[in-house]
Amino acid sequence: GRLEKNGAVLVTEPGRKAYLISDPKSGGVVAYNPLPDPQAWTLTTKDGVRFRADGKVGLLRLEYRPWSREVEIGHALKPDQKGDELARHLTISGLTQPPRVSVNGHRADVRGAGPDFEVALTP
Repeated sequence: GRLEKNGAVLVTEPGRKAYLISDPKSGGVVAYNPLPDPQAWTLTTKDGVRFRADGKVGLLRLEYRPWSREVEIGHALKPDQKGDELARHLTISGLTQPPRVSVNGHRADVRGAGPDFEVALTP
């Protein structure tokens, strides 16, 4: 499906649950896959920053704060969820400087150079 709010767009699989919260003034965004059922997931913010998983994500919450280039990601799979279709990385495009990213409460290693950066979703 496709959700749009204050210039932000979240694209997931049609008919699947997803949530999008976007602040019109700051451009801050929170986007979710609220269920552990894997699905494709791409978020584009009103300032053109794009977050794209390289496969299907499980339970996911991503918060982007454009004023500080901070990204907080919470991601979990059920113990029995395995396979090549599941996302291992998230590509962040549209920034000139690397963002500060945390995944599941831990500072993440951000690789790449602007405008494309990559962060691992799994250890």
